[in-house]
Amino acid sequence: MQDILTGKRIVFAIVAFVLFIGVNLAMATKAGWRLDLTEDRLYTLSDGTKNILEDIEKPVHLTFYYSQNLGQEVPSYGLYANRVRDMLHEFQSISNGKVTVKEVNPVTFSEEEDQAVEDGMEGVPLDASGETVYLGLSGRQEGAEKNASIPFFQPNRERFLEYDLAKLVYGLAHPQHPVVGVITGTQAMGDYAAMMQGREPTPWAAIAQAQDFFKIEQIFEPGDFLEQKPDILAVINPAKLDDEMLYAIDQFMMRGGRAVFFLDPWYETAAAGRPGYAPQSSETALNKLFDKWGISIAKGKVVGDRTLGRPVNAGKDGQTFAAPFVAWLEPKSDNIDQNDAILASVDQLLIPSAGDISLKDGSPLAMTPLITTTADSALIDVEKLRQPDVMGLLKDFKADDRSHILAARISGTVQTAFPDGPPPPPKKDEEAKADDPAKADSGDKADETASAEDQAKKEEEKPKFLPHVAQSKQPINAIVVADTDMLTDRFWVQVTEFFGQRVMVPFGDNGALFVNALENLNGSGDLISLRSRGTGQRPFTRIEEIRKAAENQYRAKEQALSQKLDATEKKLADLRKDGKGEPIAVEGDPESEKAMKSFTEDLLATRKQLRAVNHELRQDIEQLENRVIFLNIVAVPLLVAIAAFVLGWMRNSRRRRKAA
Repeated sequence: MQDILTGKRIVFAIVAFVLFIGVNLAMATKAGWRLDLTEDRLYTLSDGTKNILEDIEKPVHLTFYYSQNLGQEVPSYGLYANRVRDMLHEFQSISNGKVTVKEVNPVTFSEEEDQAVEDGMEGVPLDASGETVYLGLSGRQEGAEKNASIPFFQPNRERFLEYDLAKLVYGLAHPQHPVVGVITGTQAMGDYAAMMQGREPTPWAAIAQAQDFFKIEQIFEPGDFLEQKPDILAVINPAKLDDEMLYAIDQFMMRGGRAVFFLDPWYETAAAGRPGYAPQSSETALNKLFDKWGISIAKGKVVGDRTLGRPVNAGKDGQTFAAPFVAWLEPKSDNIDQNDAILASVDQLLIPSAGDISLKDGSPLAMTPLITTTADSALIDVEKLRQPDVMGLLKDFKADDRSHILAARISGTVQTAFPDGPPPPPKKDEEAKADDPAKADSGDKADETASAEDQAKKEEEKPKFLPHVAQSKQPINAIVVADTDMLTDRFWVQVTEFFGQRVMVPFGDNGALFVNALENLNGSGDLISLRSRGTGQRPFTRIEEIRKAAENQYRAKEQALSQKLDATEKKLADLRKDGKGEPIAVEGDPESEKAMKSFTEDLLATRKQLRAVNHELRQDIEQLENRVIFLNIVAVPLLVAIAAFVLGWMRNSRRRRKAA
């Protein structure tokens, strides 16, 4: 009996082994046959990618250039190349033949290398011998002349791999991009000084990211609306707008236009490195339109939130301790409407010095909040941010116990803000004459000598506006964000240069919010889930709660010690000066020396206490982190091993009982 059982077990083991090998070989040839147990399903193509692949009309041919020597010499690149290869095969499988993938090993000085260079691949020297290696992708749609490429896959963008590949395929399948007209008073489109010097302007990373899916055109004057024919409008912290430009925006919206507005009560980026400079505000640039439509952004106020404030170094004189900067907000999931398409998976935002959005009484519009604060928030005068005192703002902060709206979706039918039609053109010549009588004389003479031909040309100029529309033909669709700084690079992305290639590695979702808004207004959202998946940071929320609790517990003591430290340092400084503020020597004066010694001891003791408070704060957080690490690395695998052992023991016990 025992021999029969043993024989059956051997046969079963052989069959199981053969099935295991067979199933693995079969699955290796079938992309998508796998079980993805990661919480965010990082190894499964998103619905957005599938939609992009299904919508391809003409076949797309991809060529993966990979130098095998690179993987042999640098194993990390070899592993990444495997990941890229697997993802490309996944694309090919899902597309039902609409995407084909070919892999090429461009050996140095070969025809394949020549083709790689022609396709825009970026060669990187492998060693001192001068051997060049490649790890890039080129794509071309059947029948098209131009190709698109990823010159070199950067391992630090592995989290964005699906997004980068889908972006390339999407661009090939949709060569005609929608037009986005940008009206801005910032350098979002690039540095104008560089442009005047003949250098290529470098736009903000958010604009550069949007250029992969849209044709971005800057609008300088009303006539540009007719020339550029924008599908979507992006108004980013504009300078003062005259009535003609406001009318052009108004009529664009009346004709069913869609727009995203980034308006800032305190555009602090303009003041970077310029002490005393008043940053440009734009919350009132569109007053004539917003007043008519019933939209309001609190003037001269920013929203502060004690709970959402970003921790920054609030120490002075070499001290280092963290405190929330109430004007720089990091909304949590509860503050973001992730049911809205543009915020479906956006969770890492930093919004500095934002305004408060509301609708006026009687507004015909409907407003859906997208990003809000907690009730532990209040409005702060912008003057307090001119030279911000982190601890001072925190100490004086008084919450108004209501939530404020930082971003919102606006929709509804509205009347034009210009019921009488187009405004008269600005009288620039008359204004110039009033400012300078000499110009008035020369201007009069010039007018007298103007030829009839010139007058005829002026009359034949193209019209600035289309026929007047008094009411929106369909409900307007707009997204309003009461901040602009959040789009600047420093608040969401790290931009580096790699052999002439601009590499952007986001650490936040600010740029994703901008592009998602444009895509959503354009009616296409297939790439939204991909871009949002790119930032895979998953903060320890429990650790953040402990951090906040510890800060609240120790903050009062910390502030008292800091104030005592400042007072002691001031007394020491006063002791070294006479009544007129002139320095004096204290050596040789017993009373002064005694006082100085007492103050110095008090100073050192206070510093020691302050360090102890900060040490206790860090210790609480570190203890929690250690517990989390233990649970993830040791406890959970140990529980799994124990469970496996128990199940194995129970199975063997049943077998022994049956054998008996």
